Amino acid sequence: MQVYFTDAMTFPFEAGWRNPNEAGHAELVGVLGMADVDDRRGVLLNVQRANGKARRVEADQLWAKGKRNTERRTFPSAFSIPHSTLARGA
Repeated sequence: MQVYFTDAMTFPFEAGWRNPNEAGHAELVGVLGMADVDDRRGVLLNVQRANGKARRVEADQLWAKGKRNTERRTFPSAFSIPHSTLARGA
């Protein structure tokens, strides 16, 4: 049986983003969906930063809590993800 990353993921979700090119960089982002698969950079995901700017981020730079956490988390109020985006699963 083959399971692809895109089949296993449920979007959107929140994650911590650490950019290895910026010392001390860490921020909470909303992960909206798949962006692309790049031969050099790997899986790229569309994320929305707290300031509202969108960008593509390498999947291995994102850290999300596992499903074992029973606490229901929501995006911080700083995120302006439109309800229509959430409803259709990005």
